[in-house]
Amino acid sequence: MVADMMQLEKNTQANFRTNDSLLSSAKKIFERKNLDMTNAINLFLEKTVEENAIPFFTREDEEREGMIMELRAELKKGHDDVVAGRVHSEQEVRKYFGL
Repeated sequence: MVADMMQLEKNTQANFRTNDSLLSSAKKIFERKNLDMTNAINLFLEKTVEENAIPFFTREDEEREGMIMELRAELKKGHDDVVAGRVHSEQEVRKYFGL
């Protein structure tokens, strides 16, 4: 991937605003990976395009994954109840909900 990135023509300059401390910390991490800021950002952009998505989990993704896990647990519990015979008749449900 990094080799592919090096072959792309760098024909546009982009400017962005960020937090100084965040930038400094990120640069140190990139340096440990032998990346400068330009290559690191280009790697992020390439991966984003390649995956047609942000190449990491966002908080929204993590929340969605948590809800899916909870839903699966509830479905399993319901399935286990049915298998074990822990069910209610239609009449019992109607009476309970006043239908």
